[in-house]
Amino acid sequence: MKLHVRFRNVHATPELRQLVARRIHFAFSRLGHAIRRVYVTLVDVNGPRGGVDKEVRVRVHGPRVGSIVVEAAAADPVAALDDAVARAARTTARALERRRLLGEGA
Repeated sequence: MKLHVRFRNVHATPELRQLVARRIHFAFSRLGHAIRRVYVTLVDVNGPRGGVDKEVRVRVHGPRVGSIVVEAAAADPVAALDDAVARAARTTARALERRRLLGEGA
């Protein structure tokens, strides 16, 4: 599984980059066989004005799941990241289970 991380208007510290990589690898470790690429984009929508403006988009691509896109927003980039990664992992697992169940019935 390849991970691509992009930051837009967010200060990309080494700690934040490492946190993104750890969260993605932990969330998708059991699903890695079905995933080829994960793209994570962190965006600060309105800059220093604050508010619920940190958006995270997680795109998962693989031959078994196709393309899955999940977005989350929060005031803190880590909270938005956690929400988006958890939802993307659940959605990917459901897609794999659905495919497995349909494959057995055919």
